[in-house]
Amino acid sequence: MGVRGRLQAEARAFEPALRTLALARVVGVVLSALLGGVGGRLAMRTLFLTSDPAVRGLQSDDGFTIGEFSFDAPLQLGAVGMLLALFGTLTYFAVRPFLLGPRCLRVLGCGGAAGVVVGAGIVRQDGIDFTVLEPAWFAIALFVAIPTVYGLVAPVVMERTARCGWFQRAPAGLALLPLLL
Repeated sequence: MGVRGRLQAEARAFEPALRTLALARVVGVVLSALLGGVGGRLAMRTLFLTSDPAVRGLQSDDGFTIGEFSFDAPLQLGAVGMLLALFGTLTYFAVRPFLLGPRCLRVLGCGGAAGVVVGAGIVRQDGIDFTVLEPAWFAIALFVAIPTVYGLVAPVVMERTARCGWFQRAPAGLALLPLLL
């Protein structure tokens, strides 16, 4: 077999992993747009409504003006969420073979891990989002709940989507397109 044949054989060997990676990317993007973008925006609006009116116009920890709605804010949240989601989905697929126990405990473990790890990165003791917006416990609960829900939903959606097999049967160019975006 020549060099070209060996390269084609090696590319075929990596194709299932690349298809799984493409699946993880699609699921991560869709769920992060819904949970991170829309959910994050709803959480911020709820906190604005429960806080002292004097917070209007202050800059949040993420650079958003509190009390002001703009179309770019959910897009920014969605973009950050997509990066976190991509990391989360890749992590899930990497550790999936090592998860033990019944499916419900594996999913609960993923949700708990996502809530702890991402929540710890979001919640800052000295941040305006958790010192000025009220009540503080509610702000913390909301911003830990979003990644926790993502961690609970993402494995279920990814497993069901992977089971349907579309990403494994589709033409390679179409199935691998999400990796280029």
